[in-house]
Amino acid sequence: MFKRNVILFIICLVTVACLGFDTVQADSDHYNETTAKVELTDEQKQEIQALAQDILEKKKEMIAKYVWCSDQRAGRKKDGLD
Repeated sequence: MFKRNVILFIICLVTVACLGFDTVQADSDHYNETTAKVELTDEQKQEIQALAQDILEKKKEMIAKYVWCSDQRAGRKKDGLD
């Protein structure tokens, strides 16, 4: 019984692995065929730069907020204040 279950499990793993790799390959081929070079206007480039700057500022805020919280929690645990 145990041997039968192991064999069935291995067959399932091989089947899933084969199907999964074929799907990735097919998507990769399709992507290469449809890739096109995009030309952006100066206005679009400036807008993207502004958005990237906003994202960077938000990331900095988020890191500062959660790192500060983690440091505070760690400090309280060290001091025995929890």
